Amino acid sequence: MIREDLAYRWYQAIFSRYSVRAYDGRAVPRDMRDELAQLTDGFSPMCNGARAVLLEDGAEEILCGFLGAFGRIRGADMLLVLIGEASYPNHEVAVGFLGEGIILHATSLGLGTCWVSGTYSRRAVEARVKLGDSEKVMAVSPIGFAKRAQARGRDRGRGKGGGSS
Repeated sequence: MIREDLAYRWYQAIFSRYSVRAYDGRAVPRDMRDELAQLTDGFSPMCNGARAVLLEDGAEEILCGFLGAFGRIRGADMLLVLIGEASYPNHEVAVGFLGEGIILHATSLGLGTCWVSGTYSRRAVEARVKLGDSEKVMAVSPIGFAKRAQARGRDRGRGKGGGSS
């Protein structure tokens, strides 16, 4: 089970969470880093077969050079690395569960995130993170303060109910 206080906090974060690709470069305060770090080894048996690493440097190198479908990710202070233990039968699910918990926690702290599963330098990640023989990096997420508030969905001023153009 997930602690009740975390479940409530993360549920509330669902309604404000969105993908952030532009960060303002401000350092994430130590107390927030510590809160996130407490979750990296898991918070539920559903996380078995997954672990996470918070990198405090290297985000630009790991994310740089890949344009992706939605543009480059710039200015993030930290990077979340999500790792699956392939010997566990449901490690993909465990990685998703662990990653979303940490991402919702970051959102609850006022931080931005963005799931990235293909457009990053695996070589740069593996140079910074020690992997076990059957472990593999499944995804990463930048973590930091959004550069500016980003419009989402119908709030962008287009389509039905979207306000003026």
